[in-house]
Amino acid sequence: METKDKIRNDMMILRNHLGVQEKHALSEQIMQNLIQYLATEEVKHILLYADFRNEVETKLLATYCLEHDISVYYPRVMGQDMEFLSVKSMTGLSPDFMGIREPAYDTHNLFQLHTSQVEQVFMVMPALAFDTNGNRIGYGKGYYDRYLTQFPIINRIGICYDFQITNLIPFTTQDIRATMVISEKRIIRSH
Repeated sequence: METKDKIRNDMMILRNHLGVQEKHALSEQIMQNLIQYLATEEVKHILLYADFRNEVETKLLATYCLEHDISVYYPRVMGQDMEFLSVKSMTGLSPDFMGIREPAYDTHNLFQLHTSQVEQVFMVMPALAFDTNGNRIGYGKGYYDRYLTQFPIINRIGICYDFQITNLIPFTTQDIRATMVISEKRIIRSH
């Protein structure tokens, strides 16, 4: 089995070779697949990420959610932790020191999970790779795994280009899987 570092490096190289038009076309198809799925669910809150570099673009999903009265939250990194804060439009995001767009910190906008709403909360997770069991490899900082230890029961949807899906990713007990992975070609439900 390949190591996480090898998979991470290989996927970064593959993803970085995507051209702008190809990235846009693939992202649009992934978002359409995700929106079609979400239309069958009772979604009230979505925890999204602001795409960076050649990650799957998420603006189409944010627009859809805001137009359908679904609360949209984006992550903000604070030290070793991450919090999700609500935004009313894409203009509510500003680049951090690395260029990743984040919402302004405001305690009134913090995501808080109410147990009565857990079935209506969906997190869209980025990654460099997913396997068919929902295991993921991110950038190695562990922000999502640490965050999800607080909210392990929410619906977790991994999105990626189909070439980022591998057969088996090494994982530990600290790694939290996606409950579903969506690419431009398929939807994989993990068990």
